[in-house]
Amino acid sequence: LQSNLLESFRHELFQLCNAVNHEQIVVVGVPWVYASKLYHCAAVIWNHTLLGLVPKQHLPTYQEFYEGRWFQSGSGVSELLKVPEQTMPVPFGADLLFECGTATIGIEICEDLWVPVPPSSLQTIAGANVCLNLSASNETVGKASYRQRLVAAQSGRCNVAYAYASVGPTESTTDLVFGAHCM
Repeated sequence: LQSNLLESFRHELFQLCNAVNHEQIVVVGVPWVYASKLYHCAAVIWNHTLLGLVPKQHLPTYQEFYEGRWFQSGSGVSELLKVPEQTMPVPFGADLLFECGTATIGIEICEDLWVPVPPSSLQTIAGANVCLNLSASNETVGKASYRQRLVAAQSGRCNVAYAYASVGPTESTTDLVFGAHCM
């Protein structure tokens, strides 16, 4: 909730936009302030442009997770944002899909996968054939194998390619352990 940190994230996000060309699509996590509320988002970048911001919908507020204290749920959000860093408006919403060649990409963030009806289920009904999950899932005994089964089940249930990437051990200043689980 520090304005200097949030401004730095935004500045670096648009620095990254300038570096991403038409040969790649990049998706990164970023905090975003909209209507005086803080959202936990995935930013989609292609060809020097911020194509969209997908806010996390399901915020855990149990055990070691306290996201509901700081972030607003992105459920039901659908806006076109004017940002001074680019001329095109930026779509901001939980129901966005992104075209990249023959791939139609849906995005969800961490906890979104762990709920009874994950956003990726609705995204695949809407046409997604690739789903991405940006995660910060901590490590506990047996959790990696559970996550692997969860991702495999969602991929199979939705008949999509599902890519999952979690943060590594240098990503946190908390007492949690992160293992960079990617699949």
